[in-house]
Amino acid sequence: VSVSMLDLLPLLYGALLPLQEWLYPKIHAFSTSISDIDYHKLRQGKAVSTYGTEINCVTEHLLSNKLRRALIITDGWVGQVPSAHAMELVRRRVRVNSLVTADGDAAFASGFNGTLHRLKI
Repeated sequence: VSVSMLDLLPLLYGALLPLQEWLYPKIHAFSTSISDIDYHKLRQGKAVSTYGTEINCVTEHLLSNKLRRALIITDGWVGQVPSAHAMELVRRRVRVNSLVTADGDAAFASGFNGTLHRLKI
């Protein structure tokens, strides 16, 4: 949840709420660290953030929690995925799909096993 994404949060939160029965019970929001947001906070539009953005906290979270799949929603200005993380995610066959804003940088997603989609907003 970087400063550059704050204006989009109401739209993104609104899009996630109807899907909650298919999603994990908490949303793992990221900036320079991971923060869990439950759906009650999501409805209230609460943002937990350090206001920076680094993808390495996401990949570390995926690996340390042995997650099998994730959807990363971002404007893409997240830095580079550490190569050791990328290799381990591929080795473990972790599926990481990325949803990037229309004008965002999608380069970070190139090392993931997953799909890349663009938001039309």
